[in-house]
Amino acid sequence: MTAESTQRLLATLTQLGKQCTTLASLVKAAQFRAYGETSTLDFDAAGTTLRSVTVDLALQMESDMTKLALCHNNFPAVPLSQDAADRLIKAHLPMLISFLKTFPHASGTTLVDTYHELGYALLRALGGLAAAVHAVLSTSRDANAASSTQQRVLGATQHGWNACRALKDGPRNNTEAVRQRWSCDVLPLLIDARNELREALASADTDSGHDSSSDLDFGVEGATSWSEEKRALAEQVATHLQVAVQVGAAIRTGCLTAKAAPPIAWLDTLVPQGRALSDQADETVALLWSDDSLNATHESFANLQRTTTTLVASALPHIPSTRGEHQTLVRAQTQSVQSTE
Repeated sequence: MTAESTQRLLATLTQLGKQCTTLASLVKAAQFRAYGETSTLDFDAAGTTLRSVTVDLALQMESDMTKLALCHNNFPAVPLSQDAADRLIKAHLPMLISFLKTFPHASGTTLVDTYHELGYALLRALGGLAAAVHAVLSTSRDANAASSTQQRVLGATQHGWNACRALKDGPRNNTEAVRQRWSCDVLPLLIDARNELREALASADTDSGHDSSSDLDFGVEGATSWSEEKRALAEQVATHLQVAVQVGAAIRTGCLTAKAAPPIAWLDTLVPQGRALSDQADETVALLWSDDSLNATHESFANLQRTTTTLVASALPHIPSTRGEHQTLVRAQTQSVQSTE
């Protein structure tokens, strides 16, 4: 290793970091999405082609990110790191941007969004690694001075590996993309809202005789002080939240499987509908602990029931009537209608 080779690598790392920052901003820009609207690229329904592309790209980038980091405690590896940095700039980044730019919108908006997010995360991780390696090469060889920057490289490398693996293991089609979001952004929130209210009601039953001023659980304290009218409303909300959880679970197993394969256009409406339901559930539960009048809570609960009914009506046509999930949704629809009458 020579001082000249180190300076060259430092310059390349600076360039790599700037490109990652610029490209990450590009991927986030609304205009970038327009390219995919006219893309003629076609991914098969099983996602075989998509998986092949992402696995190949992720493995190549993961390998070169590892080589890029080698010089952090092995200065003779600078030439190897230089080659890796050059490939990342000249080959891998253009390939990643081309992949994202031509990602066909016909595959589904949720799938497009997911891969744009994965690409953005990968660009950010690579930029962070470039900055970390640059810092360690610029730091004194003194062990104490270099220790923190070396730890930074190790952390950035792990972050880069995680981003590569996330790209490699991304959803193969729109159904998988929607299922992932449903399982992360919708169903758990409904379950949390249901459990929070259930626990508060149960705790209020068991703790109604103790001094609430010494209770550090504000949810329990609030529940023990509820009026009979608010308590009755809370029990209705808890019952409905159980129905909402059942609806969410039925949609996940009845609509979001490889065998189900509902229309892509409908799938892209599902997550917003699910988020509307989980948001409404959160609002209704929160209002039970607020100082707002019961009228506001009743109104929010009515909106929660209507949102559930709308979601059920949207999903029913996409589940065969012979499936158990279909019957679950029919029961939920009946309960929601009866409770609003």
